[in-house]
Amino acid sequence: MKTSWFRYLTIVLLCLPVLVPIGVVLFSLTTGESESWSHLRDNLLIEYIANTFSLAILVGSQTLIIGVGCAWLTTAFSFPGMRFFSWALVLPLAVPAYIAGYVYAELFEYAGPLQTVVRQVLFEGSSQINLINIRSIWGASFVISMVLFPYVYLLTRISFQKQSSVLRSAASSLGAGTTGSFFKLILPLSRPAIAGGTALVLMETMADYGVVEHFGVPTFTTGIFRTWYGMGDQNAALQLSACLFLLVAILVTAEQFFVRGSTFNPTSDFKQSKPTQITGFSSWMATLACSLPLLFGFIVPLSYLLNHALQENFADIQNVLSQYMINSIQVASIGAAACVGASLWLAYTNRAQKRLLILSGIKLSTLGYALPGVILAIGLLVPLTSVDHLLAEPISNILDTKPKLWLTGSILALVAVYFARFLTVSYNSIEGGMAQLDTKFDLAASTLGATTAKILSNIHFPLLSGSLMTGFLLVFIDITKELPATLILRPFNFETLSTRIYRFASDERLSEASVECLILIALGLVLTSLLISSTKNK
Repeated sequence: MKTSWFRYLTIVLLCLPVLVPIGVVLFSLTTGESESWSHLRDNLLIEYIANTFSLAILVGSQTLIIGVGCAWLTTAFSFPGMRFFSWALVLPLAVPAYIAGYVYAELFEYAGPLQTVVRQVLFEGSSQINLINIRSIWGASFVISMVLFPYVYLLTRISFQKQSSVLRSAASSLGAGTTGSFFKLILPLSRPAIAGGTALVLMETMADYGVVEHFGVPTFTTGIFRTWYGMGDQNAALQLSACLFLLVAILVTAEQFFVRGSTFNPTSDFKQSKPTQITGFSSWMATLACSLPLLFGFIVPLSYLLNHALQENFADIQNVLSQYMINSIQVASIGAAACVGASLWLAYTNRAQKRLLILSGIKLSTLGYALPGVILAIGLLVPLTSVDHLLAEPISNILDTKPKLWLTGSILALVAVYFARFLTVSYNSIEGGMAQLDTKFDLAASTLGATTAKILSNIHFPLLSGSLMTGFLLVFIDITKELPATLILRPFNFETLSTRIYRFASDERLSEASVECLILIALGLVLTSLLISSTKNK
């Protein structure tokens, strides 16, 4: 009985980092209206909603076309480069959206190299026309789409690969051609995967700050930052966060609606279809269709940053690696370790007691990944600040020091937000590994008198070493790339690789942060290699 109550208590505690911010931002809607909120509601709220929805629709439609199209090409047809593209199209995930945004802003702006060359060639350098307005909602949607389409591509491709050739042969025997079977059979069977990938893209789009802020697109995230820092109105920023949360909730509900009632293709008679060989013009068009997303999503940003890095003076590289990288590694290691430890306990608790309360608690505690970092950051900062003010004087008197912020002035607040947002990532990895373990191990150990701690340390930990390491790396890399939450909650004079990149890019000095950008991309490639290897094993 004691063990059961302890498990319930721990699950409740693990839910708090998610439920507290949600409660804080929703409660703000019941408070009175300030002048700032009245101004925002009357003049800017509609613009924030329209731009956020427009950006989501543009990115969603682009990633849907690119992701589904490339997944279909690399699974249904054989053409030059098909095997290469089947895994290389995942590589854009290694590039954080805000880094790609900084690169394309420099490339396509009026004084950038591309427009300069075009004006010299076509107008002999005399034109004053801005040929490409990259700093717009269209430019932002293009950049975000180029680095996020792999979410749709990856999930859709796995779904296509799992579809039995028997059904496709049956469709063909009934007179359905390649196009007809694709729209009438393949796509409907893959609806859950496509909806899941698109939902991930839309949530990342709504949570984006680096790209939309740099491109001057007023969305909810930019509005929250401006209200928080520019107007200094905490409550108005919370109310904007509440509106953003409601939009995300609508998105999650819609995704569940599209998935509900859908069935995946049965695999009892599974036999993967052999790709159809295409030649001539069609084959080269397929190669081109797969080349362009890879070019714009990975090759161009990487090449541009490498060129900048080679031109830079590396005299301060030691400073970069010893200061900012250590800060990033520090918070990422602590956050990843906390997520892995909690995920292991949640997965074991779910395995030991499959009860509705436990399942509900796990669902709530792993909800954070669906929430933008800015909501979690602001929602946690308010109560943590209140606790700080309560503890400041008593702790200072005991330790005989000057009053200071013990929670929000340290990396604890950062770790709390990282934990809330990325617990889902580690839990999915560890829970999947634990599901493959035979319960006989647990029963045998319990019969011999082993405690829960011994079962976890002596049985599950060694057997789940691969899943634990995967979960740790995935969370570690996600934390190093996180920008909005880090900007809000980082202690004074505490900079990570992502915040340093943001600071230099905001000052139009991307070249000085090119090394840091390449380091983040290299870390992202670790995540990408894990995804590629996992898809090959499926």
